[in-house]
Amino acid sequence: MNANNDISLVVCTYNGSSQIKDLLDCLKTQTANDRLKVILVDDGSKDLTPVLVREWMTKNRELNLKFVSSGKNIGLPAARNLGMSMVETDFVVFTDDDCRPGPTWIAEILETWNQVDRNTVALTGPVSSFSTDSFNRRYVTQTKPVAAMGLGKNSSSLVEKFARYFKPTELKSGDSVSALVGANMSFRSFALRKVFGFDVAIKFGSDDTIVSQKLRKQFGEESLKYFTNIELQHNFAANFSDSLRRAYKYAIANAKNQKSNGPTKTLPLPTPALSLLLSLAICLPITLLSSVVLGLIAFPLVLAIVVFSLHLKLVNKDKESMLYPYAKWVEELADNFGYVRGLFS
Repeated sequence: MNANNDISLVVCTYNGSSQIKDLLDCLKTQTANDRLKVILVDDGSKDLTPVLVREWMTKNRELNLKFVSSGKNIGLPAARNLGMSMVETDFVVFTDDDCRPGPTWIAEILETWNQVDRNTVALTGPVSSFSTDSFNRRYVTQTKPVAAMGLGKNSSSLVEKFARYFKPTELKSGDSVSALVGANMSFRSFALRKVFGFDVAIKFGSDDTIVSQKLRKQFGEESLKYFTNIELQHNFAANFSDSLRRAYKYAIANAKNQKSNGPTKTLPLPTPALSLLLSLAICLPITLLSSVVLGLIAFPLVLAIVVFSLHLKLVNKDKESMLYPYAKWVEELADNFGYVRGLFS
């Protein structure tokens, strides 16, 4: 690759009036913005997003920015495809309106494309929390829900999924991954077009996982790579309910994907059901040998201890982190409910 080649960035927004200007300010300060072409797709926003974007464009003409509207809400995958249809460069990057890339983000992506071989068709990197000023933002900083999955690290085997609690793995630069991170993913444009882009049957959630599956099938299991230098920050919602919403909706999409495309590497984790069964088994002798009342009293305490034990690797030394295992259990429960709904919807 010629290091002077341009690169396109597709950003999709929906009712993003509170976020979009901050992202555009980050893009304006990119050290490689002389090679950057930004395509901003408004997915039928009902707020002031289009007005704010046009106002920003009139004041910041140094950024090569195209603004297009879908006219109505067509969903994130379809909006990404709309942006992709306007890409003319050899490489394309995707991020979200609630992300905050540092000034060298695009430069690092360009440099990484300059180093990888032709067999690599997609890149991804770490996503960290932009702020830690709320419980949810500190929680996602520890649990990293928006993270690439290494090959073999997110197998559909429930035994292997369970083992991940006790054998955490860290990706290294150059590792192959089975799934990209939607907020931080880059492609060879021809490869993304070869697999017909993103799955428009999905409105929200897991389109990054599905396109990763299609790319690995088309170009090989090790064609998607992870690099630690391609890092950006994500402005996660302050409320924990947003983590539950994301887990639920992504699980629905994952289940639908399994129904349509066969076995998937995104089965839900078994810990909510496992925790309940273990707790019942522990409390059963109390119930049989003592009384039902004592068994019922003991059950919530035992369940809390079991949940804590299964997620022990999430705990640090600060007091608040003692709550993270229970938050993770609830998040996985939302994931399980979403997956069941997706299977039967």
